[in-house]
Amino acid sequence: KYIVSLCLNRNRLVGNIPASILGLHTLKTLDLHGNKLGGIIPSAISQLTNLQFLYLQSNQFYGPVANLCTLHKCKVMNISENNFGVTSGIPPTISKLKRMERLDMSHNSLVGPFHDKICRLTRLKELRLDGNGIYGELSEKIYKLVDLEVLSLDHNAISGEIPVKLKKLKKLQRLWLGSNKFSGIMPVWLTKLNKLT
Repeated sequence: KYIVSLCLNRNRLVGNIPASILGLHTLKTLDLHGNKLGGIIPSAISQLTNLQFLYLQSNQFYGPVANLCTLHKCKVMNISENNFGVTSGIPPTISKLKRMERLDMSHNSLVGPFHDKICRLTRLKELRLDGNGIYGELSEKIYKLVDLEVLSLDHNAISGEIPVKLKKLKKLQRLWLGSNKFSGIMPVWLTKLNKLT
């Protein structure tokens, strides 16, 4: 028999992720959210070659996010409310997560630009990067995320005009851009996004 799902969420677990868990090659779901786990995510996490659902939110992890970008089969990843931003921003290798559908990296103090590479994740339905230190302009290539339903970028330092090409995201239901540094004319085309609620 093989372990395909491991859920230890909402406990009082402390320390690092044990190496024994990283050796569970058949694992498809790993849910450790809501504990007091911490430390750097080890590069050995790449051994979880079949992982599709990863929930590490509300812990005390820190260090580079790049090690998580080796999980090529991952569809849902929630690493919100940790401390990854202490040493890194959003890595360019994020583009390797080709199968990603829901990505939540909110509230991590991630500092750096909004990478164009995120726009290569064309299966994304939900992208949450709110509560970080993301700066610079929002890439016009975001229009490539045609399946996007939720885009949350509030409470960052994103500047410039709101890209007109956002109106191409016809499936968008929720859009949060507040508490940034956007400038320019109020985009009236937002009213054409008929699914916004």
